[in-house]
Amino acid sequence: MELRDYWRLLRRRAWIPLVLVAVSILSATGLTFLAKPQYAATATVATAGYSPLTFPEVVKSNNVALRVIHDLNLGQTADQVRNRINVSLNRTGLYRVSVTDRDSRGAVAFANAAAKESAALYQQATVNAQGTTPDPHASSAAYLDRYLAAAKTLLAFNRDHPDTTTATTTSRPKDVNVAAQALALQLEERAAADAYLNLESALTHNQVVQITSATAPAAAVVDQAAAQLDTGSRTLMIFYAGALALVLGIGLVFALEYLDNSVREPEQVEELMGTPVIGVIPRGTARSLRQAKGGAA
Repeated sequence: MELRDYWRLLRRRAWIPLVLVAVSILSATGLTFLAKPQYAATATVATAGYSPLTFPEVVKSNNVALRVIHDLNLGQTADQVRNRINVSLNRTGLYRVSVTDRDSRGAVAFANAAAKESAALYQQATVNAQGTTPDPHASSAAYLDRYLAAAKTLLAFNRDHPDTTTATTTSRPKDVNVAAQALALQLEERAAADAYLNLESALTHNQVVQITSATAPAAAVVDQAAAQLDTGSRTLMIFYAGALALVLGIGLVFALEYLDNSVREPEQVEELMGTPVIGVIPRGTARSLRQAKGGAA
């Protein structure tokens, strides 16, 4: 069959999918409006800083689900609670935590509890990640010990070889190896001093950054949830019902055509009889019959 044949077939039985679509849409509309309405509640959480887990992973975790169950005294499992929570990124650092429920107050309480517990867990994960840095006081003490050891070694060498120190600054040294050792000890003492001073400068900078960032939480609820009538689910249900009816209707049209053994086209007659068609008697309508009757009179 060519494409025009399929189009002709659909036009001939177009009433089947159209009737199914109309019935499905009317039925789905009636059922959705007769059923108890759904309410949607959305809370907004702002995040900052680094955490080993992303905020959506925290929202969908079992820890959040268990905390929400404890806060609201829910008789549900952790999987059921996690499946009811939806999280989406509004823009950088802002997440929307949404919940739908047949009770408006229940939806608001659920969304606020999920947002609050998620922000708390994200904050805790961020603090724990920052707390894994090494002890700055221990590092500073180690660098100071290294500098003191190098300084003591250089002072002891200068005490034992006073002529070498004088020779390196006023004239040629008497012993080249001893002079080279003196220069190496001076270089080591200077490097240890520079390393200690650089470390102290870096630690001071990090302390300033930590004090500044400590005033801003890693996650906080910036917008509490409010209940709104969820009309989107109704529209989607009606749309899905209409689309499914359309697909089933088209399939039914092709199924009926496959089971139909009647001959409708002249080409089919020629194929079955093996002879050419001489003429075709058109289908009579009320208008054509009246015209033919009037012409015969």
